[in-house]
Amino acid sequence: MEVVWEKFSPSTKKQAVKTDGIWSVEDPQFSEWAKLLQFKVKTRIVVSTKSAQAWNQWLVANKGATVTLMVYEYGMVIATAKDRDDFMKAPPPSYISNLLDPAESRFEEHLNGVALSSSVALDCVNASIGDCQQLRRYLESAGRYLDDQEQRLVAREAIIEGIIRNLVSPSPSTIIDPMPLIEDIEDTEHAE
Repeated sequence: MEVVWEKFSPSTKKQAVKTDGIWSVEDPQFSEWAKLLQFKVKTRIVVSTKSAQAWNQWLVANKGATVTLMVYEYGMVIATAKDRDDFMKAPPPSYISNLLDPAESRFEEHLNGVALSSSVALDCVNASIGDCQQLRRYLESAGRYLDDQEQRLVAREAIIEGIIRNLVSPSPSTIIDPMPLIEDIEDTEHAE
């Protein structure tokens, strides 16, 4: 049956479904093949709710016989002409009715989408401007910190220069040479 389904299911448009008196359509599935395809031998309709074994027996029994495969556009739920009229008069699904809306409403939807996108872009730019202003405040604060640090270093430089200027180097006559006072020790390690 899967081979038959794969070959002939593209001939079905959709599967009609009636829920609480309201018609709608669904994509046909292999599990629902018996509602969309039907076999007929001469004038007899073949019951499609057979098991796999019963289908195999049916195939053997009808070998060589002409079998008609009936493919229903919207499935066998539409059993009468009145059902078909009701189904055809039912409003189309929302994905199709959107295509049938006047161009103006589609244009308005497009404009609303563009306006929304523009406002999102404006919000992004405004947020970036706010971030830049905050970064500028951080940089100004860092600049003030650097100015304060530089003033502290300049003050320390002045203190160190004053200390250096006030240092008096001793006169050479007051400096004692330590070399003559150091006792010479005999080298015992290198003696032969």
